[in-house]
Amino acid sequence: MTDDDDEYRALLRAVLEQPEDDTARLILADWLEETCEMSNVIRAKFIRLSIETYRHDVSGLQNDDGHLMNMLERCGLIWTHGEDWFGERLFHQCRIKKGPDGGVPNAGKARRGFVDRIECTLAEFMGFGKCRSCDGDGRTVDDTAGRWSKCQPCKGTGVSPGLVDTIFAEQPVTDVLLTDREPYEMLSSLRTEYVWIRGYGSAVLPDLIHMYLRVNPDTPSWISYPTRQDALAALSAACVALGRTSAGLGVLAKAKVP
Repeated sequence: MTDDDDEYRALLRAVLEQPEDDTARLILADWLEETCEMSNVIRAKFIRLSIETYRHDVSGLQNDDGHLMNMLERCGLIWTHGEDWFGERLFHQCRIKKGPDGGVPNAGKARRGFVDRIECTLAEFMGFGKCRSCDGDGRTVDDTAGRWSKCQPCKGTGVSPGLVDTIFAEQPVTDVLLTDREPYEMLSSLRTEYVWIRGYGSAVLPDLIHMYLRVNPDTPSWISYPTRQDALAALSAACVALGRTSAGLGVLAKAKVP
């Protein structure tokens, strides 16, 4: 399978458009298996195992030996092949790694065969800072010809590409946690509110994310919520809306759009 295979891209697009629908994922798994390429067959098995274990977990049924074996096999597959499936950057940023003391790997945010949740800093999400591949120069040396060429990861900009520019075209992400953002707790004699502010700082957001939090253009630069959980959920929905828009996908119903 190659990423530029038209049939694969069309099936993946169906998964991205309908992140809550397992049918699209299973259709993609069938296609992968039918290619008879070993790497694709293994990926298809992982998708099916992931869906099966997820359905068991949300059903409330008691774990049995079969479910535990499926969990172990799934974790083994993601630890062995996860970097190939998700890429080095996403594999590590999503904290998909071995468990404590080298035990069972943590499958982390890869559920139902794909990554649906990411945890990263605002800079990692938006792509602030120098590109690590070219150290901000925008060029790299071609090892074969010994000549300078445009850095591919940053497309010659010298700026580190953000997950918002890449992940939503590859993974059906529906939840984002920005680990260095925390809503401001505003206390008053009547109630406590949790506030996001347009601008910069631990409780503030850049305009590009802030606009997806606004109910309408007249919404003030600060937006309050009754609980911290509500504020974090709104920020997650705004990040997802921004990412899906960047990837040319429809915005999920729960996301607020300007």
